[in-house]
Amino acid sequence: MKRIHLIGFISIFGLFLACNDDTIGPSEPEVDLDLIVLNHDGPNVDAPQLPANTYEAAVRFTAAELGIAVGGKLQEVHYFIQAPPDELEVRIYTGGTDRPGRLLYQQDLSRTIRASAWNKHTLTNAVTLNDDDLWVALRFSHGIDQRSLG
Repeated sequence: MKRIHLIGFISIFGLFLACNDDTIGPSEPEVDLDLIVLNHDGPNVDAPQLPANTYEAAVRFTAAELGIAVGGKLQEVHYFIQAPPDELEVRIYTGGTDRPGRLLYQQDLSRTIRASAWNKHTLTNAVTLNDDDLWVALRFSHGIDQRSLG
């Protein structure tokens, strides 16, 4: 079975799949060379200042970008948190071109957040990658203006 390492960014967060430690720290996670890597970003630099509200930030990987990863399993998502939000949830969707399609997975991460660090969530049920677009999202809320996702 293929193991996939997924890295994504839409100007406010990074996502990874399949690393070793649940608490990674402030530097970039190490990449296992046996994994498939997909990414849209570079190293994390900062997080945007956002007003108090609820947000959902997502990265879309098209079927073409998934390529040889099709048939593999999304097992972990890594993301950078600068200031922990009040609530945080990971969501995985399939399909959709201008917005996420069908929700495949969601999990509350509010109690597992480390500030100013890469964080990792291991999916309780790995998501099989097919030839539909894949969206990986973080939904978060904060009651004050702050920099949450980096």
